[in-house]
Amino acid sequence: MRSALPADATLIILHNYPQSPVAKKVRVAQGFKGLARRAVEILRLPLKPLLIPLTGGYPRTPVIQIGTHFFVFTGGFCQATSQAV
Repeated sequence: MRSALPADATLIILHNYPQSPVAKKVRVAQGFKGLARRAVEILRLPLKPLLIPLTGGYPRTPVIQIGTHFFVFTGGFCQATSQAV
């Protein structure tokens, strides 16, 4: 995971399932900051064949994608979205 993001990487994509309490916190934080985002609804089941290859084998959700960068831990979501703006 790189700390510096490209200047053109402003589109934030949240990979989550709607019932996730962690994803809800992320959505609220992004709304509070007024960030434009897109969401990809994924399966709640442990097998996530489309997401796991993108995250290098990390099976948990939510995951934030900014450009080609993926952030898989909740503590880094706010920091990553702040850098993208």
